Amino acid sequence: MSVTLHVERPRNEPAIELNEWLSVIKADTQLQMRTAPYKVINPTTGATIEMSVGEADSEIYFDGEWVPFLQFRRGKLRTGYVEEFDNPSDLRRQKISAIAKALDAQIATDDDDDLLDW
Repeated sequence: MSVTLHVERPRNEPAIELNEWLSVIKADTQLQMRTAPYKVINPTTGATIEMSVGEADSEIYFDGEWVPFLQFRRGKLRTGYVEEFDNPSDLRRQKISAIAKALDAQIATDDDDDLLDW
């Protein structure tokens, strides 16, 4: 089972607005909007499956290439949790922390009610 990481505001505060998220992307040279569809390979058949990009999905420049990063859905930013996020020096973890601070948001997972203190 995979864990999803969320950047979101507390329930009693307004959700992150699309224009706020787009402003964060525009102001950061390590981020860009994702325009290409997601492609995955079916491990059984080998067929390529394409999935549409969301209205404000992003990419981060990481290890010399643009890779999928945060997806905007219903006032929250989401990404799959990877083991590398356990390392405080991980670039993606640091970027998520900076984005949360810029948006006055908090970081949590769908696996636990505790907030991540990044």
